[in-house]
Amino acid sequence: MKRWAPSKVFFVSRDNAAAMCAACAIVQRKYPHILSIGCGCHCVDLMFKDFLKENMLKVLFVKAKAVIGIKKRRRAYATFKEKQKSKYGNNSKALILPGNTRFHVAYLTFLSLLQNKVALQETVLTEDLDIPERITDIVLDNRNFWPQVDFAVKFLKPLAEGTSLLEANDAKLSHVVAIFMLIKCAVTAALDDDECTFTAVEQLKCKNIVERRVAFSLKPVHLATYVVDPNFCGRGLSDREGVIATDVITKMCEYLRLDEGKVIVNLLDFRARANFFSNEALWKFESVDALTWWRGFCQQQRLYPIAVILLSGVPTSIPCERIWSGYEHIDSKKRNRLSNAKIEKLVAVRSNYAIMHKKPKSTKRENRLKIIKAYLRCPLLPDDEESGENLLETEFNDSDSDMGGPSTDPGSSFGESESDSD
Repeated sequence: MKRWAPSKVFFVSRDNAAAMCAACAIVQRKYPHILSIGCGCHCVDLMFKDFLKENMLKVLFVKAKAVIGIKKRRRAYATFKEKQKSKYGNNSKALILPGNTRFHVAYLTFLSLLQNKVALQETVLTEDLDIPERITDIVLDNRNFWPQVDFAVKFLKPLAEGTSLLEANDAKLSHVVAIFMLIKCAVTAALDDDECTFTAVEQLKCKNIVERRVAFSLKPVHLATYVVDPNFCGRGLSDREGVIATDVITKMCEYLRLDEGKVIVNLLDFRARANFFSNEALWKFESVDALTWWRGFCQQQRLYPIAVILLSGVPTSIPCERIWSGYEHIDSKKRNRLSNAKIEKLVAVRSNYAIMHKKPKSTKRENRLKIIKAYLRCPLLPDDEESGENLLETEFNDSDSDMGGPSTDPGSSFGESESDSD
């Protein structure tokens, strides 16, 4: 930061490690205008972890791992591959083992089982494969096991898709708000569905998990970015949340020495699509990247400097993880005598070479882009203005609400941080 001047830095995106939290606290004490933002992907992953502790999913997950353990039995797995090829041809999907820390892979584990249901059942019915009776009973259990797997896939899908969106290079802080709104709506709908396999107590616990993690993850700076994002314009926020977002923008005006009154009037025009923003031609391009939209159409608007700063924030620490992976390939055991300057140059060359020689988009990349576009187009919830019901319904002063950033109390000082409790 000293290299580029602290006045040019507004956000520090970090993970939830204790050392990172302590380092960001030191930065915020010295530079109060710099906001510390926790990793959005990590927060969604923690929600996965909490859900998997519930008895139904916990037992189901153990059974799923036992079934996928068929991969360790050579003859049984060879037979499964034959059945898989005969049933699904080139469209067959691999069985996916869960990871130890990336809990959202549990969704892929359940999905891979569902996609290979027929092949698995034919495999366990094949004679002389020495498959344990317990695994055979699980795979053939069409009354309990498979309906539970089907429900788990539907229940966890919004979380997995949200993680895919936040892992994108062009993810915004506003996407974190949109994702948690959609997760809350989807989880509530799944729990109220007749096909729900949770007990009444587990349903209540799952709803509490969502409430707690929303409060843990969302900060006023997220709300402020959601308000200035032309894809959302603060849709679905309560009046109180709108005031909290406006308070962040007001305090940014003070630091940037902008005319607070004119900026707020411009913000109200933006949200109401009045005056300059009443031109329908502007809103035909909402699907364009939000930062590009502001830079292309609204450079003369009072809100422009703040909107650009907010929309430039990174919602996760995923880019850092990618950089570490790049360094890992360069600074290996066989090349451990390279100087720091040389390593930095080699990583820069490798990264730029990858950009200049991009391979054709894979099917996986195309599918992820479809998910992102679906999230941006999807109406977050019917705007129930008559009932006054908002989507988050979050008490921002909850003691569990941390992951850095300014205090959620509108009366607190801009840039004040909280201690992590998870």
